[in-house]
Amino acid sequence: MKRMKKFRFIYVWIPIFAYLIIISGFISGSEEDLLCNAIKINILDSTNTKFIHEEDIIALLSQNNQKILGNPVNNIDLKELEKLLISHRTIKNSELYITEKGKLNIEITQHKPIVRIINGKNKGYYIAEDGSIIPLSNNFSPFVMIVSGHITEPYNNRQSNNIMDADIGNLN
Repeated sequence: MKRMKKFRFIYVWIPIFAYLIIISGFISGSEEDLLCNAIKINILDSTNTKFIHEEDIIALLSQNNQKILGNPVNNIDLKELEKLLISHRTIKNSELYITEKGKLNIEITQHKPIVRIINGKNKGYYIAEDGSIIPLSNNFSPFVMIVSGHITEPYNNRQSNNIMDADIGNLN
């Protein structure tokens, strides 16, 4: 009986432990040397909403001095890039990840407008499903209801990205 346990330990568990140690050495060493060699941008809802294009995203990353291609993947701050992309008023969500071959994948979801506002000063913007304010775009004009006239805005359009942040108590 003891001989069987010893046999199982030697011929089963020792090779498994050796395999895990060897594989972990390959994985950790290759990640340090891996350079970002490509960027793939996927705009998930681009068939319905076309506020932003791939070129706009690349321009946004480059104008903020985000050197990605040729950089080691360990030096790329994905959370910071996500924050940068979400700061664009037409982007609702962004997911970034790097594949094991060094390709940066960017998945973008845009805000979906439900109404276009043209205020008393003849300035326009869209309001999204979640209350976010979307500026007018040269790229895309969605088919939504238009609200115009003497519209009093209880918030500062430049300071707020969401109409839900408005102080409703100050309305006339």
